[in-house]
Amino acid sequence: MKKLSIALMLALLLCAVAAQAATSTFTGFVTDTMCGKDHMMTGKDEASCVRACVKGGAKYALAVGDTIYILDGSKAQLDPVAGRKVTVSGELKGDTLHVSSIAEVK
Repeated sequence: MKKLSIALMLALLLCAVAAQAATSTFTGFVTDTMCGKDHMMTGKDEASCVRACVKGGAKYALAVGDTIYILDGSKAQLDPVAGRKVTVSGELKGDTLHVSSIAEVK
């Protein structure tokens, strides 16, 4: 009986870990943590504003409606799609999306 209880607890723990590591997919606009969905630099397009804010210390982010997710990915992945509508897949932990793939929505 004790072995069965331990096996059951282990199985539940493995299911919980697998559920936490699930991939999420979101579609939104690549922005930054400073501006969010409302870019503040006058005379610059959204992509230039995002790049300037990131250069100044902000992080890349994804605006999905009123929700902002911090994007944890490489500059090589994120910079080309700054200011553009994208679909991002990855592991969501809190408000951070660990990017596994990103593609511009045409």
